[in-house]
Amino acid sequence: MKRLFVDIDDTLVLYDTDGEINPYGFLKDETYRANAPLVDFIHRFRERYPEALIVIWSGGGSRYAHTVSRALGLEELEVVPMLKDQTTFGMVREKDLVVDDQPIAVPAVVISPKDYQQLEQGL
Repeated sequence: MKRLFVDIDDTLVLYDTDGEINPYGFLKDETYRANAPLVDFIHRFRERYPEALIVIWSGGGSRYAHTVSRALGLEELEVVPMLKDQTTFGMVREKDLVVDDQPIAVPAVVISPKDYQQLEQGL
């Protein structure tokens, strides 16, 4: 079964700040907007794979991921908020979908949040 791993900053949450963006800007009151096409994709993924694991993760930790998931209305999809680091990269399998704005060392292909065509093909 496919599983979905989605990063938060600059992936699920996009910032409207000029210049350098603070990591974990969601908690620092940075001006942000939800990446609506990605949020819609997560909903479609859940519909297609009702039993699949969906992880919303961040280097900011599981509490940060939980706060963002709740604010974006993803809690109802039973997503799992998680820390994103070397200790959790091992969870990712080759056929999983990983959406992140940065390259990370996992066995699956990491899809840019801007590459919606590749995301849709992953369904």
